[in-house]
Amino acid sequence: MLSIAFLYGAALLFAMHGATILAVSRFGGEREIEQIVDRGTASERAALFWRWTMGFNATMESIHRWGWWFAVLCPLVGGIGILLTGTVVDNWYLWAVKHHVAPIYPAVFAPVIDPATLQGVKP
Repeated sequence: MLSIAFLYGAALLFAMHGATILAVSRFGGEREIEQIVDRGTASERAALFWRWTMGFNATMESIHRWGWWFAVLCPLVGGIGILLTGTVVDNWYLWAVKHHVAPIYPAVFAPVIDPATLQGVKP
């Protein structure tokens, strides 16, 4: 679950980063390394976009760090999940139900009554 969340998160972060760079490229946004050291118009406009749309300040450096961590944690957490499967957790659905992560399947049919358990019935 966490691995997929990091995978989608990394894809979303990198897509938003690429879109931001394309949006401010006419102001020199493609020269990110220079803009990290010497703040310019493109860097300020990109930071404003992230602040207004995402609710936090993302600089030219911080967005790369976020993307890097998401990209690194995706296979790392996935590998941990693969190691846990079969060794610690046999059935992930039952584990999720036990820990209140997933709901129990709804009862669609009436409960089945075993005829052998009925009182007064001879086999």
